[in-house]
Amino acid sequence: MRALAGTPAQAAGALVAKLALLFDRATPARTKDAQSRTAALLQELETVDKDGTWKAPFLRFRARHRLMLNDFEGAAKDYRSALNACFDRNYGMLQADIAEEGLATEVAMRGLDRKTQDYWYRHIVNLGQGTPLFEDTAVRCDDFFWSGLYQPYVGVEVRRSQVTEELRDLIIRTFKLILDADLTRLRSWLLKYEKRLRSLKLKDVRGDSLLVLWMKQLAHLEQMAHKPVLLGALRPGRERPGAVMRKAIRVLVELWPEQARTCDFKRQTPLMIAADDGDAELTEVLARLSDVDAQDYLGRTALHAAVTGDSSKCVEFILDMNPDVEKVTVDEEQTALHTAVRFGNLKAVSLIAEEFPCRVDKVNAAGLTPLDLARDLLKNYKEWQHIMRAKKRRIGSPEDFQSIVVHLENFQA
Repeated sequence: MRALAGTPAQAAGALVAKLALLFDRATPARTKDAQSRTAALLQELETVDKDGTWKAPFLRFRARHRLMLNDFEGAAKDYRSALNACFDRNYGMLQADIAEEGLATEVAMRGLDRKTQDYWYRHIVNLGQGTPLFEDTAVRCDDFFWSGLYQPYVGVEVRRSQVTEELRDLIIRTFKLILDADLTRLRSWLLKYEKRLRSLKLKDVRGDSLLVLWMKQLAHLEQMAHKPVLLGALRPGRERPGAVMRKAIRVLVELWPEQARTCDFKRQTPLMIAADDGDAELTEVLARLSDVDAQDYLGRTALHAAVTGDSSKCVEFILDMNPDVEKVTVDEEQTALHTAVRFGNLKAVSLIAEEFPCRVDKVNAAGLTPLDLARDLLKNYKEWQHIMRAKKRRIGSPEDFQSIVVHLENFQA
């Protein structure tokens, strides 16, 4: 292609193709001279492409070249310039690719920052398929950065994400103590590393604290609880890992109760995670230490989570803390009572309505009270059941929805 090029633009196009082949190689295929070859090709492309026909691809490849040299800041600047160059010419889907790589670089360097990173996200969404949430997109980009985009040249020191280093240390040490049910040593270990762990907020995109990490690991252990591989690894007489993890969590919040008020990148608190999992034991513990009115990125409270988790005990424990039941979700403006109706959760509807009967008249974004919503879902039960099944959510029976209608009519009367 380079030899047959008749114009500078064609010659530049050949160089772009050659750079693409170099950068698309897997890490083991990289040669010792890859760095010098890439630098030479970039210099030649910058010289040949005088009218800027290939400006956006050039800047993108230079950004990736800088990443391979651990110049993250320089790469981020080149990605931003490359994205701006896409507006001068029609580069098709290249714009979305540049935005994805730019966001991946930003979150790898600085963690999650919606205010400064929304620029990249909008261009991924605008040209991509569907509208994934910003937080989910950022997590995907962070994983993409460390698993594929970042491939240092031979001889360049390989950087690791903070989450990789921190998690490896934390999980290996704490899990050995937890799975051995050695809570006395666990307490001593936590106190020994208190300065490092007590205010830990991982600077990766998820921003987890130690307690949030343990809560998420507990959910994973519960999912694995009945798998033969894990059960076979348990010694006779040993408690299940999930039960021991709950005890470890109690130890942690007894030592550092402020950990119960931390949240992750979606502003989910440990209480929300416990309530959504239907974990009554931890919900009772955490409800006393948490801000029950805290809202996540979708506006859901711990009460919303408890209703979704389908545990009446969790609902009761949170109601005991006198939550603000007027809190609504961001888009649909659903109260926890609306959410209970949506799931056909008769027990939750009864508990919330009896505790706060004045709230049965509150309308959501569609102008529906919980009673209006219950009547509508009962009328269209099969369609609603199909929608919720697609979301892997279980709802009550038609009889449950009929009972909810009657129950709310009594309160309205």
